[in-house]
Amino acid sequence: MSPRTISEREWAHLKTKMIDACPTLGVENVISMYFDHNEATEKVNQRLGFKVVGHLPEIADVLGVKRGLKIALLRIGKERKGAASASEPAADETDHSGRLDSQRHKELALWAAACAEHVLPHFEQRHPEDGRPRQAIEAARAWARGDITCGEARQAALAAHAAAREADDPTARAAARAAGHAAATAHVAGHARGAASYAVKAAAASGATTEPDWQRRRLLKRLQPVGLPARPRQ
Repeated sequence: MSPRTISEREWAHLKTKMIDACPTLGVENVISMYFDHNEATEKVNQRLGFKVVGHLPEIADVLGVKRGLKIALLRIGKERKGAASASEPAADETDHSGRLDSQRHKELALWAAACAEHVLPHFEQRHPEDGRPRQAIEAARAWARGDITCGEARQAALAAHAAAREADDPTARAAARAAGHAAATAHVAGHARGAASYAVKAAAASGATTEPDWQRRRLLKRLQPVGLPARPRQ
């Protein structure tokens, strides 16, 4: 699309929505091809975790100038076709990441990781051999530190959601979902709300009622409209 008709932020949002739909469609790899002078596309691709796997120099004449073609790849994962369903979590369909600067996005990811970790024992007590949810929580923190890419955090999120599908206990399942959303916060900040929601669900299933207050005390007020789940109407 022409930059005259769509902004970089809008293009990133559309591409994010496409990537989010891939597991449901059974798509494991996404390829992006663009001319090597297209800095906007390259910037969006890097943010979403694409890796350049090929470069064909001076392959085309673009407005009288020889341009090369770059080929970038994003590995979505090896989710089973049809494994995701209408019950798969979509945390919050609104993409809040465009409203946050980098620092606040990282702070939100760290809070989401804390929310998920607080209820993680509900999963680990039943599945002590399965480290995928814990790895997802660590991925959220690693992304916030700049140690891994957004794409790597997404892989950890998908793995945690796979662990949730395999769990037969609703409390353990909710705890694994919370971990998956914590890692996915690196990709879309609105997933932090999903992490909090599933953490509350896991705590409530075990009889605890104080989880929302615990979460609120640990979230900066400036981030509460983005991170906290909506309170049910009385």
